[in-house]
Amino acid sequence: MITSISSRFFLRVATAVLAVVALASASQVMASPSFHFDGSGREDPWNNCTGCHGDDLAGGFVGVACTDCHNDFSPPDPPQTGHHMAGRDEPLTNCTLCHGVDLTGDLGPSCFTCHEQMWPDPTENQPPNVVPGGPYSGVVGQPVQFDGSGTNDPDGDDLMYLWTYGDGTPPQFPGLDPTASHIYEDAGSYTALLTVTDGHNLPIVVSVAVEITEDVVVNLPPEVDPGGPYTGTVGQVVQFDQATASDPDGDLLTFLWDFGDGSPTSTPSHTPGTSHTYLAAGTYTVIIATSDGVNDPVILSTTVTIADVPGPTEGDSWDVRVPYLNAAMTVEFEDFAGVLFVTTTRPSGVTDFGIGMESGGIIFWMDITGAIYFGNIDRGAGTMRGLVFDYYGDSSIFFAERR
Repeated sequence: MITSISSRFFLRVATAVLAVVALASASQVMASPSFHFDGSGREDPWNNCTGCHGDDLAGGFVGVACTDCHNDFSPPDPPQTGHHMAGRDEPLTNCTLCHGVDLTGDLGPSCFTCHEQMWPDPTENQPPNVVPGGPYSGVVGQPVQFDGSGTNDPDGDDLMYLWTYGDGTPPQFPGLDPTASHIYEDAGSYTALLTVTDGHNLPIVVSVAVEITEDVVVNLPPEVDPGGPYTGTVGQVVQFDQATASDPDGDLLTFLWDFGDGSPTSTPSHTPGTSHTYLAAGTYTVIIATSDGVNDPVILSTTVTIADVPGPTEGDSWDVRVPYLNAAMTVEFEDFAGVLFVTTTRPSGVTDFGIGMESGGIIFWMDITGAIYFGNIDRGAGTMRGLVFDYYGDSSIFFAERR
């Protein structure tokens, strides 16, 4: 009798030791997805399992602690099911030391005495995990690219793919390629289906949303370069001829210039270039506004620097002609602090004197006969033109060229 009790005692001790060894070994195994246990008649561990595992499920005279292998035990309100802990997620590998190679009992009891089989049967072929991608979006008339390449099969089986697009068109022909392309003819919301089969299990069908919008044609603004910076002289025409423009959509362009000197803007034109005459020296900001008739005008700026007309210097001689009077003379200007000293020599050799002024390309002077000359001077071109008023107030046109 004593021998029998001692044998059973040592068997139980050995079982507990082996269980601890199994736990230590299992702790080195990476966790897989959890497996439930909820054996019939074992839904209340605090009442149904204490015979083997002890009153507090921390280990009894026969069995080890439930929490050695299972988690989710939290008295006084235990869950109705539990999960294997890390290292006990593959019972056919992790639990055989105590429960036997087929889990039907060895040093420990059969797992199926209390627990249902909740882990996958390694002999069964598993269905594929279907990942259709998406959600997808596109525009009418443009291809939408579908990609189900995230799909995988646990058994490494070759997979067949079939896409259905949800717009009433025939499905794609089944094949090994997980990708597909489809053109929708109408805007709207569609549900596309990806059907995958591994040749062993029933086909897996997964849906994905597709949103199709109307094709919107975007009109692009024109591309404009105002050119510059430009330069010029007071009283001379400045040509803004470096400006260029083009329109990606081929729209007819309209150009409007603001010259920055307070003068009126240019007349709208379909050519980018224009011209303008400045009456005062300085640097001006010139703006060009370009419209394609669809987008807001493209507004760009450049600069123009206008130089003053050089003042007369000693020996600045001009041949002056008054055609109406058939008169000709030589006029020489000398600048004395902004006042012109004028010497006029007539063909007869008679010389007389006068005074005058020049500013911003405008010049006037009066000689000793009382005649007053008033006109425009272009020193860059070396020309002068204006009116001469005689003593009696009669006027005639005069021309002059620098000698």
